[in-house]
Amino acid sequence: MFQFKRFTNYIKYDLRINGKTYLLSLLALFAALVIIDYILLLDRRVRFGRNQFEPIMAVGLIMAGIFAVGGAFPAFRNKQKTINFLCLPVSRLEKYLWELFLRIPFFFFLFMGVFWLAFHSAKAIYFITRPQDRLVIEEFKFLEIYVNLNPEAELFAYLGTLSLGALLFSGAAFFKKYAHLKTLLSFSLLLFGLFVFMVTLSHIFFPYMLNNVLEIDFFMYNSLFDISSGVLTFLTITILSSLFFLPLAYYLLKEKEI
Repeated sequence: MFQFKRFTNYIKYDLRINGKTYLLSLLALFAALVIIDYILLLDRRVRFGRNQFEPIMAVGLIMAGIFAVGGAFPAFRNKQKTINFLCLPVSRLEKYLWELFLRIPFFFFLFMGVFWLAFHSAKAIYFITRPQDRLVIEEFKFLEIYVNLNPEAELFAYLGTLSLGALLFSGAAFFKKYAHLKTLLSFSLLLFGLFVFMVTLSHIFFPYMLNNVLEIDFFMYNSLFDISSGVLTFLTITILSSLFFLPLAYYLLKEKEI
């Protein structure tokens, strides 16, 4: 049963208990991004354009997200803390919703702000330490990189981010220690199994088109609403995986026992 007042009190309790950890993690992320951005600026001599921002942001978001989302339900890493967490006079749904909001949508927008601030800080440090350089650095606004992608790439980015976040979130509810590492290892094994499955199908249906044992081949065609079959497959996998892993995380939390 969801009760708004109890939910807000739980948020205040969590921030009071874990607020220092959240703040230190945020400062560590900011410092790491400033250092990485400064090193990348040193590597350029003429221009640092918007096409350089996108891979930095994507890699940074994925790496930080692995620790932020994979670190959900931190009480589950310790037996006594797990008991204390489960005994809190708050419904499992309220605990789930707060962790879900904090670790996925809130973290996503927070990362964008930290990324923007860190890059401009690195830019300021660069020009202070190297005033003789004439490096041209293009400007970008908050969230502008994600918004200005072409529609197909933007859809891939959002759904891919959500799908990975849902996977890590459910892994954090399932595994006790090193949840993010175990989740990624399980996901890697799943991808490897899918790769072997696709290689097998390619050798069964298209043996005449393959040049080596590990090659994969398939036909691409326009399907529903004139969408490429490859794009449709990706959209289907990301949407279904999100719809599976997010409820799974709630089920795992609901079934936790002391």
